[in-house]
Amino acid sequence: MAARLVNAATADGYTTAATVVSSRRTRLVGSLNVSNAAVYYQLARTSPDDWDPDEAYLLPVVGSLDRQVFGIRFRSAAAGVPARVSCELVT
Repeated sequence: MAARLVNAATADGYTTAATVVSSRRTRLVGSLNVSNAAVYYQLARTSPDDWDPDEAYLLPVVGSLDRQVFGIRFRSAAAGVPARVSCELVT
């Protein structure tokens, strides 16, 4: 079973619309697509509601992150400049 974000718009803060979470630890795989603008992201590694305190910066990219996570969430890197993100968590 997969959980996906498909062309979700980011905002200045983290929102449910730009967050994908699984109830069990999964792999973040497949395509990761960030377009239009840079983003920050956080991973939930230990539980679905325990987000890493550190953020990672990501320029617009088509690529992948192969990590074991419960979730990932995105926010705009620049205030008022939304990006579009797509990704998939595969169990």
